Amino acid sequence: MDKQKPITLPDLRGKMTNKQLQKSTEKEDEMAYFSRLQKFMEIQNAEVEKEKLQEHPIVKDCKYLPISHMEMALDEIFFGQWSTENFRWQVVSNEVIGSMDLLVFHPLTKQWIRRTGATAIQIMVDSIPEQQRKTMQKQEINAWAVDINNKKPGALTNGGFSKLKAECFKNACLSLGKYFGRDVNREHTASDYLGTIKDPDERKTELRSRISEELLHNQDSEYVQNITQLIIDAEEAGKNTIEFYKSIILKLKPNGSND
Repeated sequence: MDKQKPITLPDLRGKMTNKQLQKSTEKEDEMAYFSRLQKFMEIQNAEVEKEKLQEHPIVKDCKYLPISHMEMALDEIFFGQWSTENFRWQVVSNEVIGSMDLLVFHPLTKQWIRRTGATAIQIMVDSIPEQQRKTMQKQEINAWAVDINNKKPGALTNGGFSKLKAECFKNACLSLGKYFGRDVNREHTASDYLGTIKDPDERKTELRSRISEELLHNQDSEYVQNITQLIIDAEEAGKNTIEFYKSIILKLKPNGSND
């Protein structure tokens, strides 16, 4: 058999019909779209500047992200397209538990994303008179602390209830990404996992490039053309799965030999 110039995948791609070219263009547009999505996620998960973190006034060695930063971040990243709704609360013993929905409009997917934040605040009660405390058992002391009749005057009107709403909002923001305070004070974070799970299309591209590289060095043009046509047919039929490309790699033989 006369050796001809090897026909690689790019060579055959140059002979695609208009319909095939349209599919190829749509695929490239799709890949570019997912690339923009990935970059947007990287913005959401960027590290928070250390100077923006504040020391907690009560908890030692604990930092927090002020609500003002979260609000500004929402304005900048989502172009001000965000809102809150469904603030819910109820009293349980001497605590008020609450939840709130945060909605953000994704600038690329054009869809509203809903995140729910939840927390609880304690209703402050008067302290037990010292003399009375000395005569009380631990169970009685605990009962005093949860008795709503011992509530301090103005315990909720002096910022307590508004704090509940703010903390629900902040809790919802955390789920949006690291730039909103996620992982602050966490001993274990998910940073090591970022980017380790590859997009299926990215994996397909890697496998296809490997096949193309193998065929590029193969001098048996008939063998190369058969493998290439097999791939093109699968791609046009939408059967080009990851397992398909792996099976092609197993079929590849040096120089097209039968060894």
